[in-house]
Amino acid sequence: MQPEDLENAYVRIVRELRDGDFEPPTEGWAAEHIAAHVALNNDCLTDAARDLLAGLSASYDNESVVDINELTAYASKFLLLGDLADDVARSAIELAMALGDIRTQDADSDIAVVMHHDGRIVRDGPASLVELIEANATFHLSTHLDQLLALRPAR
Repeated sequence: MQPEDLENAYVRIVRELRDGDFEPPTEGWAAEHIAAHVALNNDCLTDAARDLLAGLSASYDNESVVDINELTAYASKFLLLGDLADDVARSAIELAMALGDIRTQDADSDIAVVMHHDGRIVRDGPASLVELIEANATFHLSTHLDQLLALRPAR
């Protein structure tokens, strides 16, 4: 995946967030939680890429970006859901630039990864940062787009 492909992967979710019109969920995350999660998760991956490129010990742990209290606090920093959508776009641009830097410097390597999902650890071990970034912009993003679209009122 090229950086521009990664950035383009976020166009639809950003557009949907800007369009709004979501109902509160009966269970799970609200639209603002989904948006906050996507933006913060991108930022975690960008931070890992920057650490790797700086020669530091890079790691990825998504525990804070799946915590509902963290997501609520982050989302509350934005007046409107559209503003949070802009932040998702910002995080995608920064992540795409970081991916470009990794590819330019041929710096892909395994990093320490801890992934949390539904209150449990689902992965604890090394993984390729590039593969993590690509999975984030494909499978992971698609899952959250579906989750977001399920919050649309029935028509």
